[in-house]
Amino acid sequence: MALIVAGVSHATAPIEVREKLAFRSDEALRELARLRESGIIREGVALSTCNRTEIYAVEENGDALPHIAAMLSRRLGDDATSFTYVRRDRNVATHLFGVTAGLESMILGEAQIHGQVKDAWEQCRSESAPRPCSWRRRSSAVWAAGVR
Repeated sequence: MALIVAGVSHATAPIEVREKLAFRSDEALRELARLRESGIIREGVALSTCNRTEIYAVEENGDALPHIAAMLSRRLGDDATSFTYVRRDRNVATHLFGVTAGLESMILGEAQIHGQVKDAWEQCRSESAPRPCSWRRRSSAVWAAGVR
């Protein structure tokens, strides 16, 4: 079981690119379902805000990155890889904690991202119940960021 996050943010892509890559919730769920049904990921969550679009996933069979990168490139209408960052395994958890706490935000420590992460996970949880590993990690990140 390998964890991956791939995405773009205000640090890697201009606003024009981020706008094209942003997902509405129904679009995100549809793309994640396609990746799951294809056996590429076992579970996944899409976090899409005005400053970032990220796909968090548990890989099912091999490397999910080419498939996620292709999905983002299709959405952009051009190659998105030059704007995309990737974190794997332990670094996914570190990144998620930083994002949830607002440490990766344009305005350091902004609180809105906490709710956006929680909403993204809740939405994907309702579509397909996450396994204990990722649910526990997400819950820990939201809890830690929410403690003031």
